[in-house]
Amino acid sequence: FSNAKEAKILHEYSFFDEKNNVNGVIDLLLIYIDHIDIVDFKLSHVDDELYVEQVKKYKNYISQLSTLPIHTYITGILSGDIKKVD
Repeated sequence: FSNAKEAKILHEYSFFDEKNNVNGVIDLLLIYIDHIDIVDFKLSHVDDELYVEQVKKYKNYISQLSTLPIHTYITGILSGDIKKVD
């Protein structure tokens, strides 16, 4: 995330996906000229499958709003671990 200063930064982005009847709050949305990064923060571990499903819902919603490539990450605040979710 070294180039985050080049992105439009949205914190706590609330949404409601009418198509899939899903609502949520994206912790961090980084919108670059050529792609979008979605970052979900967790306290420590990043490998819980529920977290993966959560960021996939975020990605699905944002893909309805933009044609840019979307990358999703789960970040452990205490551990410093970053997991890229495909």
